[in-house]
Amino acid sequence: MDKRSGVLGWNAVGLIGVIALLHALATLYGWYYTIRWFDIPMHVAGGVWVALWFAYDIVSRRRWIDGRRFMPFLVFGIATVALVGIVWEFYEFFLDIIVLKSYALNAAPGYLHFDTLKDLFDDILGGVIALCLTWFWFFRGRLEGAE
Repeated sequence: MDKRSGVLGWNAVGLIGVIALLHALATLYGWYYTIRWFDIPMHVAGGVWVALWFAYDIVSRRRWIDGRRFMPFLVFGIATVALVGIVWEFYEFFLDIIVLKSYALNAAPGYLHFDTLKDLFDDILGGVIALCLTWFWFFRGRLEGAE
């Protein structure tokens, strides 16, 4: 593992710590319901975290795709971010409707669909930004250094 992949891993660890702290505070103080836009940066940050984790895993551990090729790296990274985002949306649905009963299941189905799609878009937006920056920072530098 070289220095850049170690930095990538520690950035992912630090970011998930910040996300977890903010999520705990937002859940405790009801920020998701009182600050209407609060979930947007949280989902973008979540997408960034998943992308950093994906890039770290590809770069320093598994190497199951060739990270030097941008499109496979981007496509598999986006797929990973989307999958984690979908699982998180099921968690939110279960928590909001089944456990907390914050919404009635049939009260505003259009809103629930819009919110879910917006959240997935925010996840993927954060993931794409992080994947592009990570690839240009890590792999492009590695390619230039190899020449």
